[in-house]
Formats: sequence, structure tokens, C-alpha cells
Amino acid sequence: MIVDVWSPWPWTEVLDKIREHYGITDDPSDDNVETFVAVFDKIDTDGGGSLDQEEMYDALIGAGLDITEEGVLTLFTMIDEDGNGDIDRDEWRETVEFYLELKKEEAEMHTQSEEQVDFMKELRAKKLAQLGKTQNAKHDFANRFEGGRNQVAVMAVLNESKDEEDGSLGMDIDGNSK
Repeated sequence: MIVDVWSPWPWTEVLDKIREHYGITDDPSDDNVETFVAVFDKIDTDGGGSLDQEEMYDALIGAGLDITEEGVLTLFTMIDEDGNGDIDRDEWRETVEFYLELKKEEAEMHTQSEEQVDFMKELRAKKLAQLGKTQNAKHDFANRFEGGRNQVAVMAVLNESKDEEDGSLGMDIDGNSK
């Protein structure tokens, strides 16, 4: 198993909740980065240019997230790159950019998965249609003959039909190997 980004704490869910609360779209564009930065300014209630743990806790509770103060401390530890105990605008921006990048990758994986499923469904339908045509042709031919009469001829045609599919040699009308 390959783990690209290991996160023991669901920090992306915290940003999902913030995104939902502030009506930010799921689009991972630069506009959304700026929208998240504007949310930073709303969370920064004292206007100091950085977020402290109390501001973050109040904002997350206000967004409807059930989080403890320890949870906020964990979030801060993950985002606060310089370790000064506050999250500044650049640290917030980098976290949001990373979050949106992960969301974009998730969307691409989901799309690829859907495309693979659609491809497999189409392939299966083609195989079933081909199988149905082959079975119908064999069935129609066999119905031309009465009871057990001409079984060798029926077997020869059925084998010939099979041989055309796999390219092997079958038997001739007399039941002899070709």
C-alpha cells in the first residue's frame, strides 16, 4: 500500500465544514483560494492578521463542527509552520491551496473511476451482444434439423462456428477432424 499523504486527523473535513458554512463552492480554482483567504479575515475577529486558537475554535463551533480545544490545537500544529502559536495568512493560504489540490485529485480519481466503469459496461454489453448473435445463429441452424437426425452435420457447423471465433480447426461434415 502506498500512502501519499498520511493524516491521522481529519483536517480536510474541518476545511470542508468551513467551505460549506461560508458557501464556498467545491471548485478548486484560484478564486476559491481567495474566497478562503476572505474567510480567514472573517475568522480573524481581532483584526491582528493572524488566527489564534480561540478565534479558530469559535469559528469552527460557529460553522457547526463538533470540535474540542485539543482538536483545534492539533489543527494548529498542522497548519502553523513557523510554530509561533498563530496561523498567519500565508500559512492559511498554503493549507487551503494544498486542500484544494487534494480535492481536485479526488475529483479526477472519481471521474477516472466512472470512465473505467462505463468502459467496462460497454465492453461487457458488446461481448454479450456478440455472444447472443453467436448463440442465436447456432440455435437457428440446429432447429433446421429434426430430432437426432443429422447430428453430425449440426456438430460440424457448431464446431465450425466456434473455430471461426478462435481460429482453430474443427471437424468436417462427416465428423472427421480437419
